[in-house]
Amino acid sequence: MRSWGEELWDSFEKVDSKFSSRIKYNENVIKFIKDKNQLDSDYAKNIKNLVSRNRKITPKPEFSTDECFFGWLTEMENIANQYEMIVESVQKTCIARLQSHTTEMTKHKNESRLEHKNWVKMMENLDSNQEKAKQNWTKKLKDYDKAKAMFDKADSDQHVTKADVEKARQNSHHKRQMAEDAKNEYSRCLVEFNKQQHDHHIRLIPDLLNTSQRLALENGNCFREVVKNYCVAERSFRPLIAKCIDDVDQKTEYVNANADSDTVVEMTKTGYSRPDDKTFEDMENPPKESGKKTLRGLGFGLFKKTESKPVQEDMSHLPPQQRKRQLLKMRQKLNDEMEKDTKEINSLKKMASVKNFGDGGQVQQKINEATTRLNTKSQRLRQINEWLNETEIALNGKLKTDYEHETEHASAEVSKYDYNQMDTSGSGQFSEQSGSQMDVSRNSGYRDSFEDESLEGPVATCLYNFQEAGEGCITVNMGESLCITEEDNGDGWTKVRVFNTNREGFVPTSYIKLD
Repeated sequence: MRSWGEELWDSFEKVDSKFSSRIKYNENVIKFIKDKNQLDSDYAKNIKNLVSRNRKITPKPEFSTDECFFGWLTEMENIANQYEMIVESVQKTCIARLQSHTTEMTKHKNESRLEHKNWVKMMENLDSNQEKAKQNWTKKLKDYDKAKAMFDKADSDQHVTKADVEKARQNSHHKRQMAEDAKNEYSRCLVEFNKQQHDHHIRLIPDLLNTSQRLALENGNCFREVVKNYCVAERSFRPLIAKCIDDVDQKTEYVNANADSDTVVEMTKTGYSRPDDKTFEDMENPPKESGKKTLRGLGFGLFKKTESKPVQEDMSHLPPQQRKRQLLKMRQKLNDEMEKDTKEINSLKKMASVKNFGDGGQVQQKINEATTRLNTKSQRLRQINEWLNETEIALNGKLKTDYEHETEHASAEVSKYDYNQMDTSGSGQFSEQSGSQMDVSRNSGYRDSFEDESLEGPVATCLYNFQEAGEGCITVNMGESLCITEEDNGDGWTKVRVFNTNREGFVPTSYIKLD
């Protein structure tokens, strides 16, 4: 490699100009990367806003197409997250890296210009000094020659007194001494100038040029590194983006037009029978007016717009089929709440059975409160089942219908939750019999026992790699099985535990999927 300091010793200004152009070029590259990063950031932000707006169109999915569309929105949000990760990676590995090197180049440029200016000024001063010393020596030498000529003339003239000759001789000697001093001063200034000039062209300027060359070489390597880092950032997250697209494509397999058609029936069917044919009325022998008119059949006025009825607790304001649908939802919600209360009671019982575990009185009070809630809900469940039977009678004209099995099953659940026989008086302690009545079996529509629920939470799978981003977070890898220990509270984070390692911490909710 050819050396700038050796071959460009007399071209500092040109090298400085080239060096400055590299700095400006770096600044243009940095601006380009920043603008590209801003586009990606704006794209991610706009995608998230678009997803948020479209989620409000159908807050609650009803059809398979809705589920597919919501899945599409979720994956688009995940894609936006990946673009944000690309932006963050490019900022750290590309923009910051090139900015740091450009700052170093700019600092060297300013310092080298200042040093070069000072050295050139010093050279000019030394050159001026030696030139002045040379002129002074020339002048003193002429003065000596003139004084010597006057001495020689006086010495050869017989008419000049000895005193004048001696005076002329001393003057000549003095001028000679002054010329000799001027010569020595000129010699000293010349040596000093030559030394500075040698250092300037052999050491000082080459050092600056070599430093500029080193930074220029580093600039090339830095530029290559920045471009490679950008490619790595793009490649690292593109597979995840492609996977999101594949997930959207996979969700189309679950679109079921037939099921959606049946859903329309389920959501809008009234359960009314079709209206009877109108009878022929003999206008020649009109019937006598009875003073009041009767409605004929359940179908009378089906196609007329009627005013909405006020909402009733038993849903009787709805058509029979829709009433049945809403009552089933009410019963399912109530069953879930009763299941939760039962698990809470079992948990409190276990706490109460452990000696020296907290305040036993407070635990017993919580057990009594949970039992009271459970009894109230069991009575509510009986009422809902009675309303369901009424609805079945309205639909089919008989007590037991095709829904008979589900109704009987629900009645069995009510009896299972009947805690009226519990011994909660006196000391408030449970008897063995009442305790046994509170145990929840694995059947009757429940998912797991309290023991299983206390050991493990819901199981989820990690969809994307996530690096620990702060205190409380953990690193998880795509495909890992996770146990959810704390659900999302609305802030976008879920607390999980990694199986086998027992590492626990928070991860983005959009990065996991319930199994």
